[in-house]
Amino acid sequence: MIGTKLGPYEITAKLGEGGMGEVYRAIDSHLKREVAIKVLPAAFTEDKERLARFEREAQLLAQLNHPNIAQIYGLEKSGETRALVMELVPGPTLDERLAAGPLPFAESLSIALQLTLALEEAHEKGIVHRDLKPQNIKASGEGKVKVLDFGLAKAMDSAGTASAATDLARSPTMMHSPTLTAVHGTQLGVILGTAAYMAPEQAKGQAIDKRADIWAFGVVFYEMLAGGSLFAGDSVGDTLAAVIRAEIDFSRLPAETPAAIRQLLRRCLERNPRNRLHDIADARLVLAEVIQTGGAVESTPAFSPASTGTSRREIAAWVLALVALAALGALLAGRKVSPRGAGGNAAAAPLTRFAVAPAEKGRIEGYPALSPDGRALVYALHHDDGSAALWAYSFETGVSRALAATAGGSQPFWSPDGKQLAFFAGGQLKRLDLANGLVQNLLRVADPRGGSWTREGEILCAVNAASPILRVSPASGENRAVTTLVPDKGEQSHRFPWALPGGGFLFSVTGSGESQGIFWQGRDGSPPHRLVKDVSRAAFDERGYLVWVRGSILVAQPFDPAKGELSGEPFPLAEKIGLDSQTNAETWFAASTSGTIALRQGARQHTELLWVDRKGAPLGAPSAPASYSEPAISPDGRQVAVAITLPEESGNLWLFDAGRLDRGRRLTFDPSGCETPSWSPDSRWVAYTSPRARGFALFRKAADGSGEEELLFESGPGSWIDSWSPDGISLVFERFESDGGSDLWLLPLDGERKPVPFLQTPANEAHATFSPDGRFVAYTSDESGVSQLYVRTAAASGSRWQVSLDGGDWASWSPDGKELYFGGPDRILRAVKILSLAPFAFGNPEPLFRLRTPAPAITSNRTYFAPNRDGSRFLVNQLVGEEGSDRIEVLMNWSPPAQR
Repeated sequence: MIGTKLGPYEITAKLGEGGMGEVYRAIDSHLKREVAIKVLPAAFTEDKERLARFEREAQLLAQLNHPNIAQIYGLEKSGETRALVMELVPGPTLDERLAAGPLPFAESLSIALQLTLALEEAHEKGIVHRDLKPQNIKASGEGKVKVLDFGLAKAMDSAGTASAATDLARSPTMMHSPTLTAVHGTQLGVILGTAAYMAPEQAKGQAIDKRADIWAFGVVFYEMLAGGSLFAGDSVGDTLAAVIRAEIDFSRLPAETPAAIRQLLRRCLERNPRNRLHDIADARLVLAEVIQTGGAVESTPAFSPASTGTSRREIAAWVLALVALAALGALLAGRKVSPRGAGGNAAAAPLTRFAVAPAEKGRIEGYPALSPDGRALVYALHHDDGSAALWAYSFETGVSRALAATAGGSQPFWSPDGKQLAFFAGGQLKRLDLANGLVQNLLRVADPRGGSWTREGEILCAVNAASPILRVSPASGENRAVTTLVPDKGEQSHRFPWALPGGGFLFSVTGSGESQGIFWQGRDGSPPHRLVKDVSRAAFDERGYLVWVRGSILVAQPFDPAKGELSGEPFPLAEKIGLDSQTNAETWFAASTSGTIALRQGARQHTELLWVDRKGAPLGAPSAPASYSEPAISPDGRQVAVAITLPEESGNLWLFDAGRLDRGRRLTFDPSGCETPSWSPDSRWVAYTSPRARGFALFRKAADGSGEEELLFESGPGSWIDSWSPDGISLVFERFESDGGSDLWLLPLDGERKPVPFLQTPANEAHATFSPDGRFVAYTSDESGVSQLYVRTAAASGSRWQVSLDGGDWASWSPDGKELYFGGPDRILRAVKILSLAPFAFGNPEPLFRLRTPAPAITSNRTYFAPNRDGSRFLVNQLVGEEGSDRIEVLMNWSPPAQR
């Protein structure tokens, strides 16, 4: 096949062959990269059922994306030929390395640790390798490990079972192993290689699980330390018999092997899978500790019942690969190392990448925070039931733990001495003393936009979506503004402060034109000036670099914090930084002061409009994916108004046929953007909000597109229309004051159009909607510390009722007024029956279905769903795909390109 093409792949050389076919080196003509092509045997491809099963398995295996796992790129078909396209991994296999004898102890630990990371990633996804052995492990002399052919033994199995050993014993010429031999290798060598690493239960033809991989890991690790094969015999039968019965000679291990490693191997090589180590994460913990301590570690605690019972959920999945790579030389020298990326000898440390996965089932939200000493990070973890808390992860131990008293916490940031943590939760800026666990409420906030702790011991923060930067005392909570919003220049908010050495700070400005970007404010209080036009969080690496996101790419540029001056050119550090769906800004990264970066990757997320029934089942085709927000159905039920953000453009309003979501027309063409559409009762007008050059303003425009837009009110600070009253005479809108939170106001549409307060309290009120008869208003308030749904009379004074029990937002009445709908922190849409209007009475909330939306927040979209006229179906605006990676990528010891 050399010189031929298979789809876009040009075959250039033969690499080997085995029971799963021939493997070639090829060039991808589209991406200009080299790949490995595994051409499947003709006998295999002729079995349609088996081929279909293989394709399903390959799709699952292609989801593995880990630095220690060779990636599957895809399946290729050309005529009757089927081929698997895979990552081409250079370098020798571990089998080739072991041909020269045992590996150095430190290198064996490094390779073993990276194997545990690869297996842990696969096992978390329910994938068992089934054929782990030195021939399937690439181990370069530089210490980088890649595991090949994950799960392909099962994918190629004729019955999809674990009976390969039975077939091997029955027919020595069968090649069930996915391993490649050399081009001139023998089939018998492949079979023996497979049998020598089978777990006893696998050798007996019994069903297997991840514990079979743990056995194979133990065999491989043993052979790295001892040299030579552990079980291989002169025949397949002899080899399988040794696997099942032969005594394991642990005296072959080097004399200096620590007790912890000997105990680990014994637990991995237990023949009874019930007594074998149950989770590869426990092996990873032991290896990490041995590497850090140079062998001075007790083995028992890692396997104690309490430890073993929690490690599987509390330990992040990709842990301490940096220790295996960066600590190798230090271990040989017999000294303990620190994983810090700067200071002392750290400047010479190699660039290291690894990742941290959630400690429990859930979603990582927002950005992490790196400790000042570079030894830990903190992140927010949200569960499906709506609960959330902050978790701290230690780079040195690889252990995550939940931080007490941080329920609902988000946007954490550390004090300069690393002894305290500040975060936002329950409508408050809070301070946590890490030594004693005491939490203090410092300041009321609405929907905060970041914070930073200064070297002088004060806190900088933005308390809502329309605020300046405040300087807050962490002792008393006293505060004052240290920046000034200038709405006349188009500024909407100041956010994401970052304290600099010397007293200055960075912050971001949202707005229009030249008003937005990342700004520097000096210590002397002189007017701030813009550094770059990108709207992103910014951080400062004290080696002298500004770090921020430009078009989803994390970049750095030399920066003088005293003068607020950039020099040189920006250079990339990482790609695909996630876009926060709440703040519409690239914020998903954190930087330490000395060469460590933590980030979350994710594409800009789209949504789709879709009609569903009361159980959430689709009732037709969805709209094309786009950046939709605030869908609103016209009172006559014929049209849907929605804001759409197009590439390189602010959002504008479109109108769609309610029955055909693929048919729409544009209503507004404002470069500043338009949002929060609300229909007039007669369906003739659409009112909306727009952030203009002099601040926010409220408008209305004829729904048929005729005529010009009409200015209703210029509000200045952040304001958004919520609902048009059924009598058509007023709008209710929410307004954020720069020195406070969100309140509800009424705007009369006749006369002078002077707004009047509807609901002003120290809490935040938002997302209001009139009942169909105009007698009541449903709204969200966080006065209890949790956003709850309330109903009150539309009169200036009157009664109110709390409707939600465990949090509520996004209120929407059925057009007939018989039901009220809302979503909660768990994103479940609930229906509340209205039993009586005089007096007002309602039933218990009844769950309908789970929404695919971001978490509710005061300044999130006020609507993600809308009921039809009888409440039998709903138009939902749901997320398409995942918002971002649920693991945190860590990059240590980065440097400019010239120094790499």
